[in-house]
Amino acid sequence: MSLSIAGRTWDDASSPAVARLVRRFEEAWSRGGGRRPEPADFLPIDARERPAALLALLRADIALRWQAGDRVRVEWYRSNYPALDVEGLVALLYEEYCLLEESGEPPDPAGFYARFPEAAPLLRKILEIHGLVGSGQTSTLRSRGAPAIAFPEAGQTIAGFRLVEELGRGTFARVFRAEERQLADRPVALKVARAGSREPQTLARLQHTHIVPVYSYRTDPVTGLHLLCMPYLGRVTLAQVLADEAIRSAGSGADLIAMLDRLQPLEAAPSAWPVGKAELRRRSYPRAVAWWAARLAEALQHAHDRGVMHRDVKPSNVLITADATPMLLDFNLAQERWIDDLDVAPAVLGGTLAYMAPEHLDALAEGVPDRVAGRSDLFALGVVVFEMLARGVRPFANPSGAATVAEALRRAADERRGDVPRLRAAHPEVSSALEAVVRRCLAPDPTDRYTSAADLAADLQAVADDRPPRFAREPLASRSVRWLRHNRRRLALAALMSLALTILAGNLVNARLARFRLEADVKLWISEGEHAIREDHPEVAAQQFATAAQLAASDPGLRGLRDRASRLSDHARRIKAVRDKADELFRRDEPLRFRLFGDLGDPKIAREIKAALRLFDVPDNPRWARQPDLALLDEGRRTRLLDEINQMLFLWVVSLDGVRPEDPGRARQALAICDAAEGLTAPIGPWRALHERYRAPLDGKPSPRAVDLPARETSARACFQWGMLRHMEDRDDAAIAWLERAVQLKPDDYWSQFCLAFLHYRARHVQEALDHYNQAVVLRPEVPWARFNRALLHHERGDWEKELDDLDRALATARDVHSDYPQARLGLGLLLQYLGDVAGARKAYDAVIVSGSPLARAARFNRAKLDFDTGQIDRAQAELDALVAEAPTDPAPRLARALLALRLGAADRAESDLTYLLRNDPRGRPERLAHRAQARLALGRPAEAEEDAEASLRLEWTPGRERLWIRTLLALRRGRDLVVFDRPEDVALMPAGGPALRADLRAAAEQLRRIPGDVDPLAHRSCAVLLSALDDPAAEIEASRAVALLPGSADAYLIRARVRRRRGDRHGALEDVDRGLDLEPNAPRLLELRGLLETELGYPKVGLIDLDRAIHHGAAGTVHAPRAATLMALGRLEPARDAWSRALAYDPEDPLAYLGRARAALRLRQVYHAIADLEQAADWAGDHPGLMARITLTYVACLPRIPGRLPRVLSLARRTWVAWLANTGAGRGP
Repeated sequence: MSLSIAGRTWDDASSPAVARLVRRFEEAWSRGGGRRPEPADFLPIDARERPAALLALLRADIALRWQAGDRVRVEWYRSNYPALDVEGLVALLYEEYCLLEESGEPPDPAGFYARFPEAAPLLRKILEIHGLVGSGQTSTLRSRGAPAIAFPEAGQTIAGFRLVEELGRGTFARVFRAEERQLADRPVALKVARAGSREPQTLARLQHTHIVPVYSYRTDPVTGLHLLCMPYLGRVTLAQVLADEAIRSAGSGADLIAMLDRLQPLEAAPSAWPVGKAELRRRSYPRAVAWWAARLAEALQHAHDRGVMHRDVKPSNVLITADATPMLLDFNLAQERWIDDLDVAPAVLGGTLAYMAPEHLDALAEGVPDRVAGRSDLFALGVVVFEMLARGVRPFANPSGAATVAEALRRAADERRGDVPRLRAAHPEVSSALEAVVRRCLAPDPTDRYTSAADLAADLQAVADDRPPRFAREPLASRSVRWLRHNRRRLALAALMSLALTILAGNLVNARLARFRLEADVKLWISEGEHAIREDHPEVAAQQFATAAQLAASDPGLRGLRDRASRLSDHARRIKAVRDKADELFRRDEPLRFRLFGDLGDPKIAREIKAALRLFDVPDNPRWARQPDLALLDEGRRTRLLDEINQMLFLWVVSLDGVRPEDPGRARQALAICDAAEGLTAPIGPWRALHERYRAPLDGKPSPRAVDLPARETSARACFQWGMLRHMEDRDDAAIAWLERAVQLKPDDYWSQFCLAFLHYRARHVQEALDHYNQAVVLRPEVPWARFNRALLHHERGDWEKELDDLDRALATARDVHSDYPQARLGLGLLLQYLGDVAGARKAYDAVIVSGSPLARAARFNRAKLDFDTGQIDRAQAELDALVAEAPTDPAPRLARALLALRLGAADRAESDLTYLLRNDPRGRPERLAHRAQARLALGRPAEAEEDAEASLRLEWTPGRERLWIRTLLALRRGRDLVVFDRPEDVALMPAGGPALRADLRAAAEQLRRIPGDVDPLAHRSCAVLLSALDDPAAEIEASRAVALLPGSADAYLIRARVRRRRGDRHGALEDVDRGLDLEPNAPRLLELRGLLETELGYPKVGLIDLDRAIHHGAAGTVHAPRAATLMALGRLEPARDAWSRALAYDPEDPLAYLGRARAALRLRQVYHAIADLEQAADWAGDHPGLMARITLTYVACLPRIPGRLPRVLSLARRTWVAWLANTGAGRGP
């Protein structure tokens, strides 16, 4: 929060520059994977800016820690940041005070004053002001005596949002059109409420084309107001439409569109291809209403499928976008707030009551929320549809004369249980079918209504398309009239044939009458064809015109009509041909754009763009934009075609730059396209910049560097093209600025949103990327590209279920636009393999392989790893051999083959492949040296193995590589070099285990035991560690000798404590730790061990204090695993999971840490996270049977929620059994 009384530092901590620092800090925190960034690392260089920056960073740090479950107190910051002054101290104390309030714990101001007396005077003033402006608690109820918080006004700024204008208001909230300052003044709709609600959580679960999504939710720390940020998609609601005078005379969907265009402001510009308007324009007013209502019913079904009821469907909660698309908003009552206060009666009895079902009204009157179900929403939607059809008249009047709210509610419920008013009596234009649908929605008994919103949507869509409803009971007469209307052409043809027979039978007695009737029929067919042209059905029109021409040809006197019908038929065929070409270009454009962003400069993409453009002779015909055929397209298609050809030409030239920018032939080709485009397209600024870029090298000049001024540009298309130019130049910061301006000018442009998300992701602005991908999905849910890229983001964040949903939906929608979309199917396979779904992953990989896609090789490689993991060794070996043979220089399959050979005991083959890789491919050298060290160790060449292990360790230190090096020293029996080995429990993680490891440990221990203590007193200490790893009781004797020889060494006590703990003597171990700490009070390794012992002895709270002290005094990364176990013992699962993540950041090869984090996730009911970690644990567990058994048993605990993983559990159990046989000498695995 920021209160001016706190002084200059506090104000500066809210400046834009500091806000950017804090944003980078928060991003580093979210990307850390459990590793918390250090605030000091983000401080600016200028010392004058540091106090404010430190304060802002520490406030962000304490909030993030509390959010993660680590409720750190201000005292910790005081001790770790001595530069913190009194003003900063007060700010942090105030932050802690607010965090306590938000967690539901009322803070004690006196306690805060007592903790820091020097800060008490200033803190007291701050808390007094805090009491006046409100606490910011998220409770949905306010006490009667509490003063109401004042709402802000347009022109003010609140929590980083500049309020442009007020869009609407209610008793508890206001809605503003606003600009989000930190995101380039992104236009948003901001709902400002005095009380919090579950609306943000509800909307976060709902992602549907006809539900307004949510960007963010927060509480303004200054005012305590609750802020819900949503995309700004226009300001017109259905309530405004119904209040407009023009609604009474609207006779068609086109009239609705005209009304919307008048009501919508200029900033809500429609898209180039307005689907909603196209649907409305071809319908009558009642059918247009049915189409709108069908979309809302689909949105309700989406919400109901996720357990969410709206409970407040009414016209003011239906937003009509600039494209005439309806969207549900305001899920604030999805968790009902019951009312029993006359003071709020006007709010209840205003708009909302008129739309409530009788059981909803009863529930409100009696306070029994269980009676309200999804069918109550269908009743409300029925009232809305009735009101639209009745031109603003509701079916039920509000009750009057009631003494209490409860009585008013009961009266309203009783009225709704009476007869439903008849629509057609006053509005005969409403069809009987549509009235039947509305009456079923308004049935008093919920069981008589539609079973689901999906059924209602189906009936409404049928009525909108002039088809019979499936579920509502339409009168027989109405169905008959519709049948006759739909079959009038057949009846006319039958009548014509009958007439012809009659004429023939009468020997042409009435020839004149026949010609008259024939002429009428010909004109009727022509009229039907013209109607089909207007309805955008040229193929139907061509047939109808041809029928008219054929009929007219039978009478020479109708030659004029025949010629006209023939011309119209040819014209209709031309319209169909050019429309089909346009639709084909649209179909090709979508996937080409998507691929272009990932493969800029791919010559294949450039060729495919050229092939698509040739459908309209572009760029061969310099006057392509003036082709007569383009005039045959409807306005919407023509506008979209010109725009997309312009964009494809531009992207084609951009792709030419990526192929061979120095090629003069390519440069001249690009210049020719630029010259043609400059005369035919607008705006021309980006085209001129492209022209100069290609002209400069031909003239021997450097490429010009333009000045970027996106704020001055007013064309969204130009901003998009400038953004692509900057992306081509690898200037992504400038590209982002241009695309931010593009979406500001045209927020409903899918590709601007998509490209902006793509570039934010490249820049590691993860939240911004997610926001814009969300917006792209809302704008175009029927295309897969944004869903696929959003799935990658979900994978990074560990949101497996969301990733799986996006990949499934991307594949479902890809079939209509881009074959089977192998990228998404390969990603789905990887995810399913990561989550242990063997059958699902194999099916996905097989589909990619069968498709013949270039990704088939990657799918074969992943399938081979899947075969190996499931014990199908021969198949995996054969596939990897084939992949290596096909591309010997490809390192991935060769490395995989080496690891497979290493696991199977074929160390000679593994060494050969690894040596080839080390010789021919410089990438991944530390990892490959480590693997070759294991192979040489298995071949009995420990000296060479030690050389590789040491080289790997020097290149990149990790705990795993240090364990490998120690293992080679053991094999070489170099006991004196084992001083670094001081943790006997690490032996369980060493490679080449089993009998060979035990023999090497024994030999090294005996070698050290023979060294006299006066020669090398450390020998006894190392000997004790080795014997402890063997579980030999003599280990304690050796450890005691080391203590006797080194009585002043804290390390000697540390070793004996570890030996005793491993033997089970935790109390003796604790005594040794205390003695060591007497010698070195702040020794981090001793503090770490004491914390672990205290936890194991049943005192986890005390243990956590020692573990935190160890971290404070510089403990190594090994401290995070015992701290995670301690947090688990305390039941603090979220912080425990974070601590396991920090342990893995230190040692990513530790299967025990993966197992610990999996158990934490399982207890948190995050079963997909648990399975992902168990798969990682199994990968790193090697052939340790005890560890594999623990992993398998934990996997078993996941089966109740995901029973389909049983085959994977059986595969792990088999591997555990084979490892047990190998380690006991009873046999070998396959």
